[in-house]
Amino acid sequence: MAGQYVIFECVGRLPEGQQNIWKRIFTEWFPSSGYEMTDGPQLEWYPEGDITSEEYRSEIWIPVRKKV
Repeated sequence: MAGQYVIFECVGRLPEGQQNIWKRIFTEWFPSSGYEMTDGPQLEWYPEGDITSEEYRSEIWIPVRKKV
């Protein structure tokens, strides 16, 4: 997996926690970050645990590059 990725940690029950993070990534983070999404796989990491817990942690990995 070559290239640069930004990793977002999601804390909260699924699927609501992930849905909220995805929304914030595109409405808040990308517009103000100086980065843009690039080609490559977007990854979601779900470790073992209680996905209904408010403390459940997962990750979203998005391939990015600096805006030109």
